[in-house]
Amino acid sequence: KRRKRTSRASFGRGARLNVENRAGEVVMRVWDRDAVRVTARQGARARANVRNADNVVWVTGRGMGSIDYEITVPSWMPVKVTGHYNYIQLNGMGSEVTAENVRGDIDIRGGRGFITAKSIEGHIRITGAEGKVSATAVNEHVTIENSSGELEVDATNGNNTMTGIKAAAVSVGALNGTVRYQG
Repeated sequence: KRRKRTSRASFGRGARLNVENRAGEVVMRVWDRDAVRVTARQGARARANVRNADNVVWVTGRGMGSIDYEITVPSWMPVKVTGHYNYIQLNGMGSEVTAENVRGDIDIRGGRGFITAKSIEGHIRITGAEGKVSATAVNEHVTIENSSGELEVDATNGNNTMTGIKAAAVSVGALNGTVRYQG
């Protein structure tokens, strides 16, 4: 049985959001408020925790079960999501984005400035990013679409596909995979 819990955190401009989730999913959207809303669906063996310290909003999970998060943030807020067994989807981000995962897909839609995605066993898809994009996948594919700026892409055992790119510089690495570029 999974429980649903919603929390809110308020803060000043310049704050950051850090999400650490061992297992589950993190789906994030933006809104026009200077607040973070976190809805967590968790089992009896897991508990979500939201706290605000030193201008950083921390969302962490405790226990052995998985937690599924739906998080709404201001578009200007930089976000960092890390985990082990997660599906990460970040929608409409208007600032710096970092998503790091051991096993699970990462889907980033938007992002400005530094956009970083790393996954050992999961597909990375980045759409509509503007800035310095860095994507690294060890055992899956990297797909970057309709993005601009500088690209640094590496898929050790997967394909790199880049379409609709407007880049000042591109660096691509592939050990066991193909590289497709259109831009």
